[in-house]
Parts: sequence; structure tokens; C-alpha cells
Amino acid sequence: SAVAFFALVATLGIYLSMVLIGKRHWSGGRDGQSLWWHYLLRVAALVIILVGANVILERFDFFRPDFTRGQVSSLSSATRAILRKLDQATEEEKNLEAELAKLAKDSPERARKQRALEELQSTRERPIVIDAYISANVPEEYVKTRYNLVSMLKELERQAGSRVRVNMHDNLEPFSEEASQAEERFNIRKQRIVSRTRGSLKEEEFILGAAFTSGRESVVVPFFGNGVPVEYELIRSIATVSRGERKRLGVVTTDAQLMGGMSMQGMQPRQIQKQLILEELEKQYKVEEVDPTNPIPADQFDVLLVVQPSSLGPQQLFNVVESIKQGQPAVVFEDAMPRVIMVPGTADPKQPQGMFGMGGPPQEKGDIRALWNALGISVTGDTGVAGPIPAVVVWQAYNPYPKIQITNIGPELIFVRNDAPGADNAINQSLAVTAGFEELLFPFPTGIQKKSGSPLSFTELVSTSGQLSGTVNIAEMQTALDPSMLATIRKKSPEDEKFVLAAWIRGDKQDAGAEKGGKAKEAAQDEATKPVAGGPRPVNVIYVADIDLLDSQFVELRNQPNPEFNFRFDNVPFVLNLIDAVAGDERFLEIRTRKPRHGTLRMIEERASEYRSEQDEKLKEFSEKFDKEEKKLRQEEQNTIARFQDKVSELERKRAAGEDVNPAEFEAAKQQVLLVRERERRKAEVQIENLRKERDRSIAASQRQLDQEVQRIQNEYKVWAALIPPIPPLVVGIIVWVLRRNREREGVSRTRRK
Repeated sequence: SAVAFFALVATLGIYLSMVLIGKRHWSGGRDGQSLWWHYLLRVAALVIILVGANVILERFDFFRPDFTRGQVSSLSSATRAILRKLDQATEEEKNLEAELAKLAKDSPERARKQRALEELQSTRERPIVIDAYISANVPEEYVKTRYNLVSMLKELERQAGSRVRVNMHDNLEPFSEEASQAEERFNIRKQRIVSRTRGSLKEEEFILGAAFTSGRESVVVPFFGNGVPVEYELIRSIATVSRGERKRLGVVTTDAQLMGGMSMQGMQPRQIQKQLILEELEKQYKVEEVDPTNPIPADQFDVLLVVQPSSLGPQQLFNVVESIKQGQPAVVFEDAMPRVIMVPGTADPKQPQGMFGMGGPPQEKGDIRALWNALGISVTGDTGVAGPIPAVVVWQAYNPYPKIQITNIGPELIFVRNDAPGADNAINQSLAVTAGFEELLFPFPTGIQKKSGSPLSFTELVSTSGQLSGTVNIAEMQTALDPSMLATIRKKSPEDEKFVLAAWIRGDKQDAGAEKGGKAKEAAQDEATKPVAGGPRPVNVIYVADIDLLDSQFVELRNQPNPEFNFRFDNVPFVLNLIDAVAGDERFLEIRTRKPRHGTLRMIEERASEYRSEQDEKLKEFSEKFDKEEKKLRQEEQNTIARFQDKVSELERKRAAGEDVNPAEFEAAKQQVLLVRERERRKAEVQIENLRKERDRSIAASQRQLDQEVQRIQNEYKVWAALIPPIPPLVVGIIVWVLRRNREREGVSRTRRK
């Protein structure tokens, strides 16, 4: 409609120009009769036609070709497939129809099944109403998100036909009546975002949310963050409300406490917030908490989520393992060294309960090897013999974000990318569950491998680089005093040996599909997970050797990406894909990995990137200078203390040798060391704090200079964009005027020209 509007306005402008040029034809001809009213009627009719055509195209967007390079306004093939299935009968309906055909017409069972079938059909035929509330003005970094949302809503409505109806409120003001209705009806509230606009911080208030309803089913997306995949959120919500029944996800209660609650461990009770990843799952699944104290039937849930099963007691762990053995699909997260989600590691004992440990001794933990044996796996550092649980984590010397080097983050923070040196399909691109992901972050994970002789299929999903990785003992890491000492205890892995961080364990057949590749391999493994008639279902588990990637920070980082570092973590869709894959729901696997690539003004970006590179170099220079000065001050502090400590050491030597030492002198020397140590510490802290402030001021000034330079470049191109376009038509107009002027003078004598 926007293209049509431009074309229609241009047509009107051209016609008006022609009418004005031919003024002598309507202002009075040779017979003196004026025809201005005739041409006025023509123009009015044309205006009415053009306005009517534009209104029709605006309301009925029949023709929507996507000419963008990244196809940012088009729906993916997976989304279109889901929309086509909205009107198709489900498997449950087909089964009921088949059963009805076999039952007698007057059978009570037939009447019951007929009512069930009619209820399912009515659910499928209900319209899906989308109420989208979108502010007229949004911060600069949300412009793309707003564009994606509006464009995708229009495309969904066109593709789905009458099944989906969109009520677009896309020019809202925060104080409008519609904004109040959005909050009252759907709890879609105004968001306050602090954004950087033209070098200065500015707080803006706006709305960017949508509600999906179909009958009694509803899903609300209160806010589309600028990192949220819009297409996925829309189609997931549509698919959820279109069917009355959701799959059931059971979250096993462990010390990780994903569902939130109170923790009595440590010095005082503390409130644990519910992890945001569960709120994401609740938009698609019926999420229920599972008490592992009681047996868990293998057919009670579509999928189990088990986080840190090593924290369970013996009976609890036994119940979980037995359920998995009976074929309960599950996604297991186990961490040897949790750093974000505060829970004891695999080899650590449970913490005492109550304040100051007054709640009694720590509870007994179950043997996690029972789970490993059931899955046919072993962890890095496990020799397979009875003994202590291994406490080893994996490291990888690869950091694609040089800016965060200043925070002294070690290589145990593993960035998994396929383009890392030595990475061999680090994120498995041959399986739909992980295909398309670009980067994953695993904080302090361990590795896993298939146990020799296991009959289960072991499919690698995520692994480290073979050239850059190794292991480190957790106990040695915790006692290391500084990064240099930590570097000496890291062990390099054997040549080209990688560590598997996540794997899919399936079936009960020896290496099902091991010799096949791509879709053939995946199909063979899917075949291995099908139930055997008269027996339990085969094992179907994805095991991930880290739990920190479930933390709410990753959801927040996805919703509000860090503009300074531009992280590309796919942790959130990765976790969602794992659960969907094990549950047998493959509808959204491809959609979650799709990232629209908006075109940019390359010349502006290239010039701006030069200044950003300079700013990065300055940032590195400021940080190196600060580190150097801090090290120098610390050394001076130690040297000063050492001079006084030498005197105490000399007196101690004399006492040990049996020489007479004045006790008062000895005590005075010790007191002097303490006073000097405290004085030098305070002096160093003050000087270091001044250096830190100077560094921060320099970084802030550099950032302001960068913002000003980028703004100058943008303004420069804006001026040229305003000045250059009118020049070609003006030149054409001058040329036409000169030609017409010369043509009018042809054949006219010089004496008659005025």
C-alpha cells in the first residue's frame, strides 16, 4: 500500500502539472469560452479515484511482494506450514472419526465420542483474534522490532485468511484511551526504557505488545524486546491458542529451584525468583512441578525438565532414573561447577539447612552415577571405577569479544561457535534441533562421552574446539590465588580432542543411525525412540553438562541485547528447542533460529565503524594503562611493607638463635608492620580509585566523542539526501524550459520578440 500511495500521488502530481502547463486550453480558447470548471471536475474525479484506490489497498493488502534483501517481511516456510494446518483436522479428530465409523448409530459410546469430536471441531473453527498495541513513536533501537511486528502481523492475516483476525492499534500514544484498555484487558503496560539517542541517555515510554485469544484460550506477549524473535512469538502464540490442549511439561523439584521459593541454606533465608525460562515455556506448555519423592509414571508428562539431579536424595534420584528407564522423555541439566544458579556442584555435598547450619547435618545425596549408567555416558575425569565423583570443568581458549578481556574472565567461560579455530561442527547443523544456531555460551561446563559398550545412541549436539580446549580440576581452581597461578594448572587436551557439552541419548539399539548422515540419521534415531508393542518406551533424553545457561540473565539479554558488546547468544532458543525435540513437537525448531537481517546504509556504517574501531583501541589503551598503574601501586605497597617486615623477621631470627631480644622492641616492630600495612593499603586504595575514576572519565569522553562523530556523519548524509534528490528534476525542468522557449521563438522575427 505504501508503494501504491507513492505511485498514485506521483500520478496526481503529473496530471496537475499537465493541467497547469496547458492553462491556455482551459482559461479561454479562441472562442473565449472558459473550461476551468471542466478541468477542475477532472482533477476532483482523479483525486477521488486515487484516494479510494489507496484506501482499498490499505485495508485489503492483496499484493505484498517482499523486495528486501533479507526477506524480513516474509514468513518462513515453517510458519506457513503451521498456518495451513490450522484448518486441518488433528490426529485426535481423525482417530475419533475412525472410531465413530465402527460404532453402532444408537450406541451411547458413539454419542459420547460424537460430542467430543464436535467439541474438537468447534475449537479448530474458532477465529483467532490478535489485539496488537503499538506506539506511534519508539526508541531508535526498537524501530526494527516495530517494523517486524507490524509487517509480520499483516502477513499473518493475509496468509491465514479468515482464521486469523488482527486488530492493529499501531499509532498509540502512551496516554491514550486504547493504551489504558490494553493494560486493563490484557495487562499490556507501558514500558520505560533508557536508551542512548544521539549521544545522550533518554528515558522513553511506549507500548509494544499483543494479546492472542481464541474462545477461552489466551496468550499475552506484554512486550516485544528488541531481541525477541517476532515471527516465533507470533506463530507460537497462534498455535497455542488454536488448540485447546497443551502438552505437559514436568519440572522436577531439585535444589536448583527453577520454580522459585525460599532457601534456608547459608547464614540467612533468601527469596529465590522463578527463572524466566519457565515463563517462556508456559506460553507453550502446561508447566507443572513434579515431586520426585513419589514414583513418576512414564506417561504422565510429555517431557520432564530435570535440573541438577545430583542434588536429589537417594530415593528421589531413584524415582527419576526409573522413570527415564521406562521411556519418560526428559531434558537433563547437570553442572559440576554452577557459577550463576547457586546450587552445589555434582561432587559437592548438600549444604546444611537453616541459619548458621542449625538445621542439622547436610542431607544425603543420591549416587548420580545411577543416572549416568542408565544413559550409557560418563563425564570428563570419571575413570569408571568406584570412588569420588569427578570434579573437573572444561575450558576453551577462545573469546570472540575482545572488549570483555578487561574483566579477567577465564577460558572456562566457553563460547561455542562453528567458526572458532579447530571447531568441527561444534553446534551440530545436521539436526533440526540445533541447525541454524550461531553461538552458545556455556559457563564452566564439564564434558560427557558415550560409555564403551552402551547400546544407546549418542548424538553430539554441542562440543568444544579440538585445538583450544582442555580441563582443570575444580579444587585447584578454587584455591588458585590469581589468574597466573590458574593458568599453570590448566591441562591441555590431547591433540584435536574435543569435549561434548550436550548430547541426545535415544533408543535401545546399538548406534541407531550411526553410519547415516543428515536427515537419514535423524530419521533412524527417531525410529529408535518409537515404543515397542507390549513394552516400555525406549530412552529419549537430552543431557546438557551445564545448568547456568538456564539463568534468567540469558532471557533478559535476549530481550534487551547489550548494544556495547552485541552478543549473539542463542541460549534461550537452544533450551526451548531441546524441550520441544524431546517432546516430539518440531513445529518451531526452524522458526526459532531465523534472524531477520535488515539492510543498512553501508557507506555510513563503514565510516562509523572506523571511529568505533578507534574508540575500541582507546578503550584498550585506557584499560592497559590502568592495569599497569594498579600493578605498580600494589608493588610499591608490598615493597614498603616488606621493609618493615624484614625488621620483624630479623628479630624473630635472633630469638630463634637464642640471642637476647627486647620484647618491647619486638612487639613495637610487629605493631608497626600492622600500622604500615593498613596505611599503605588505604593509600593504595585511594590512588587506585583515583586512577579508576580517571579511566572511567576518559572512556566516557571517548564514548561522547564517538557518538558526536557518528551523529555528524549521519547529519552529513541527511543533508546530502535532502539536497541531491531535487537536483535531477530541476535540471530536467530547466532543460525542458529552455527547449520550449527556443521552440516558441523559432520563426519569430527579432523585431517582434519582447
